[in-house]
Amino acid sequence: MQSQVFPQSQVESQVYLPPTQEPKKAEHVQDDSFEWQDLEMEKSALQPESPPHKRFSKLSEVIRIEEEGAIRCGVFSNQGKFLCLGSNSKQLRLFDLSSILTQTGTPSALLALPNYHQGSIYCLDFDRSDQLIASGSNDKTVKVLDIASHSQTVLQGHRGIVRSVQWAQDSQLFSASSDG
Repeated sequence: MQSQVFPQSQVESQVYLPPTQEPKKAEHVQDDSFEWQDLEMEKSALQPESPPHKRFSKLSEVIRIEEEGAIRCGVFSNQGKFLCLGSNSKQLRLFDLSSILTQTGTPSALLALPNYHQGSIYCLDFDRSDQLIASGSNDKTVKVLDIASHSQTVLQGHRGIVRSVQWAQDSQLFSASSDG
C-alpha cells in the first residue's frame, strides 16, 4: 500500500469537531514496574443519544440515478449543495442536490464528464471549500477537477488502483492505492 500527499494552497477550511468528554475520575494503581491508569467515563459519553440502528432503520428511495456501468462511489459536498458520482463507465457526474430533490423523473447533471478517467472511478472527495473534486481510478491516477472552470489536474505516481482520496483539514490531498 502506498500513500501520497499532494499540497493545495489558498483554501480556507472550517471543520466541525465534536466535543470530547473528560474522564469523571482517574485512579493510579502501581503494579511493581508498571503504572496503570484506570479511567471511569460517564456512561452517556460512551453511548450515542440514539443508536444508529434506531436512527437509520429503513432506507427510502428519494431519486433513482441510472448509469451505463455500476456506480462505484458517491460523495456529498461539505456544505450539502452537490452530489458527485463516479462509475465503472469512467464517467464523473455532478448534481445540484436541491434540483434532484425537487424534480421528477431522471435528474440531469450539472456536469457530466464521460471518460473522465481511463478506468473505473473508485473514490471521490470534495475539498473543504467545495470548489475542487478529487477522484481516484484503476487507471492509477488521481485527478483534481475545478468545478467552476472545469479545469483538470492529473496526478501520477501510483503503481496500482487508487482506492482512496481525501482532502485534509489543511487542504492537502491524501491518496492511497494498492501498489503492492
